[in-house]
Amino acid sequence: MDSKLQWIALPIEKSQLNEQLPPGKLCRIRINNFFLCLAHTTQGNVYAIEDSCPHRGAPLHQGRLNDYEEIICPLHDYRFDLRTGRAAQHYFGCSDALVFPLRWQAGQLYVGLPEKLLDK
Repeated sequence: MDSKLQWIALPIEKSQLNEQLPPGKLCRIRINNFFLCLAHTTQGNVYAIEDSCPHRGAPLHQGRLNDYEEIICPLHDYRFDLRTGRAAQHYFGCSDALVFPLRWQAGQLYVGLPEKLLDK
């Protein structure tokens, strides 16, 4: 495993993905004092993004997904690419969102988080 990332098992099983996190839905997961938003797109992809909009801190899990694999903030409708975290356009006072790698291992979903996030 990557020494820069700590791989954390998430409560999502591959065989139960569509039941645990239906396509088109978002969910919030707490890991220590860090909140992660999981997104399951209608295209069938799963992404992990920090559950805090970089603009004003709104919880992204309360937002929505579009058909372009973007998450839309519930506060100001700012859009972020789930693959890269990049804002869809230049929003004043807003940086890109943090995204994290996911991988399946033995049917369990894992997220790779920098250790510094887990120390908060």
